[in-house]
Amino acid sequence: MWRITRHEGAALNETNSCAGDLVVSDQLRDFCGVMAGVRVAASKADLENSLIFNTSKENAGSIISCGPGATFFKLEYKGVNVFLSTFSKIIDLDAELTSQNFDIRAHFLSAVPFVLYVKWAFAGTCWSAPEMNACLVIDDPVLKSRHGFVNFQELLSLMQRHKFSTNIAFIPWNWRRSTPKVVQLFRENAGNFSISVHGCDHTRAEFGSSDLQRLYWKAQQALARMNHHQSLTGIRYDPVMVFPQGIFSEAAMNALKRTDLIAAVNNDVVSADLHPRTITLSELWDIAVMGYSSFPLFTRRYPWEGIENFAFDALLGKPAIIIIHHDYCSDGCLRLIQFIDRLNSLKYPPTWRSLGEVVRHSYRQRQLPSSQIEIEMYAAELRVENRCGQPRSFSIRRREGEPSLICEISDESGPLTWNSANGYITFEVGLSPGQSKVVQIRYHLLGRDGRDGDDLHYRFGAMLRRYLCEIRDNYVTTVKLRVANRLGSRDQKSEVRTQ
Repeated sequence: MWRITRHEGAALNETNSCAGDLVVSDQLRDFCGVMAGVRVAASKADLENSLIFNTSKENAGSIISCGPGATFFKLEYKGVNVFLSTFSKIIDLDAELTSQNFDIRAHFLSAVPFVLYVKWAFAGTCWSAPEMNACLVIDDPVLKSRHGFVNFQELLSLMQRHKFSTNIAFIPWNWRRSTPKVVQLFRENAGNFSISVHGCDHTRAEFGSSDLQRLYWKAQQALARMNHHQSLTGIRYDPVMVFPQGIFSEAAMNALKRTDLIAAVNNDVVSADLHPRTITLSELWDIAVMGYSSFPLFTRRYPWEGIENFAFDALLGKPAIIIIHHDYCSDGCLRLIQFIDRLNSLKYPPTWRSLGEVVRHSYRQRQLPSSQIEIEMYAAELRVENRCGQPRSFSIRRREGEPSLICEISDESGPLTWNSANGYITFEVGLSPGQSKVVQIRYHLLGRDGRDGDDLHYRFGAMLRRYLCEIRDNYVTTVKLRVANRLGSRDQKSEVRTQ
């Protein structure tokens, strides 16, 4: 791929600087992939550092257009495809992340042409994800008929009509509070509903400390409560941690690794430590961030971050994990369904799964010269499938900085032989045609120092917080938003009458 300067572009019918929306072509599906047809408003950087060229008179095909011309296009020269980008910069993958997540809207022309070209040019050797997986996550609800603006029966009807799945980030403290009617609804519709682990008590920054022993005990207490809930209700939970308030420490990731949890999911990727680890764009662009004790941190996004961010994540192989709270459903879920329909309308729509299955299916693969398929796994569990009509051997690798912590690697047939070198563990799995297996990595438990338990003051404060939060969600927030919606509707009607 070539970049062209303003001077070099003169022969290609240079027009004015970019203005308006950037649109990825929907005519070059093989090249543009999931980004085909995506539209985004040009950022200030896009406006200042690119030109548009009128390609209608040239033997050129527009890939990213802006108004009447293109900022990224393809030419054919003596039978060779030549790709030209008018943007003056290419994104630096070694740059430090300066926010809590990456927003493609601020870097569209420095990132998208580069990624599209690399994936096309090296399709035979490049890592790729076999599919895009998706799940909607709603934080906090107690499993009662209604929590704030979330009505579970109505939500089920929407999932069935609009083809999506929902995971409830369930606060383990609420393990004894699920109602029989909603329990039955979840059990009978396990393909639509799932639950994950949302902290333990959901107190402020409970996983943001540096006390490894305290964090480990807190994680084990959360899992014990989830196991009690599972025994009581029959609802299986996904062993995935969703951090309360998005706050976590590096010690927390180390502690979670030594439990039965298989991954963490979070909005933010920079820890709350006093001197947090530097996260680079290349780390963030990976399917999961693996720099925290080799325990995977999968990212999630709010709908208002735009369909373009979810599409770009999918281009990188990342899953689409959507986060909302109950108040996002205050309009009868209209905004949510509009977003879901847009996500399902992408050129390569997602496969909706439970949150646990999303992280198990989130891996990348490539074909080896030996006809083996090499897989890089991220979560502590991997579901590997042989989609070929003949037996296949899979060479699996995973980043691991402390292989001595591994207790066992196994699949459904028993323990597997594994090796470690150069920061990776490796092993092989053979599958018959159409066969699927779950591979598990289990770590040695962390030694306990006897500092377990919460005092009475803490337990009372946690209980008070949970009940007050539920009152806020069910009454205070709902009343405020309903009044605001009525006033907004009244103002709109008044404006129509005035016009």
